[in-house]
Amino acid sequence: YAFKELKVKDNGKKEGMAKQEFKLLKVIQQANHPILLQIKDLKCPPNFFARMEYGFGTLSNFLNFCKRKRIMKYWEDDDILMLYFQLWSQLQVLKELKIFHSDIKPPNVIISSEGFFVISDFGVSLLLKKFGKQELSIQGTYDYYMPELKKARDEKKWSCEYDPMEQDLFACTKIIRDIIHLRDKSDTLEKLFERANIKDEKDFQELTTRNSLPIYNNKKAAYHIYLLDQYYKGYSWKQKHEIIYDLIEYWHF
Repeated sequence: YAFKELKVKDNGKKEGMAKQEFKLLKVIQQANHPILLQIKDLKCPPNFFARMEYGFGTLSNFLNFCKRKRIMKYWEDDDILMLYFQLWSQLQVLKELKIFHSDIKPPNVIISSEGFFVISDFGVSLLLKKFGKQELSIQGTYDYYMPELKKARDEKKWSCEYDPMEQDLFACTKIIRDIIHLRDKSDTLEKLFERANIKDEKDFQELTTRNSLPIYNNKKAAYHIYLLDQYYKGYSWKQKHEIIYDLIEYWHF
């Protein structure tokens, strides 16, 4: 587990940010969803303290290791699709909790002790009462902004109208595109989808939304997803989803 402490004495702005993050982490802790960040302890002022899972470092650390060792070529299509699948599924669950991360990037994705890629670091995240486009402050990292946010920041604006879920999904897809490019500069996400018999990004998103959320509502079933990734390497992406569908039927969702 990792320990996070935010010291907020004599700093009103930092205290406000700490309170907001504490509130978000409390929502995630109470949800206790098996695919979300697992939070064990939360403590209140004078300092905010959280004990949460950490595992084996971040996706950023892992990618840097792969680049140093020149082993990016060993990332298979199914590995990349499974990463995409896990991140996308978590964003869908966070949306149900009305949480929007706002800073999806490799340093903010950890590798859990069970081998899952888990979204973490909710320091600039939003807890909103409604979905869709709305006037919001621009948070996160410029390189992972969707075009309208980049345009707003280039114009020195600190807020604009945008859909926070679209921004999270855009950043998630940007991570996947970057990994594909690191593995093979001539490859693209569209080519990967074609090899996996997936029409396009929308088709993939509908497939993962339809098949991932119900099964993840059960801890035992969530563990089966992990086993699926580890022990069904010989299966195609489509075959894996057929197995997932059978598991959904088995667990009566």
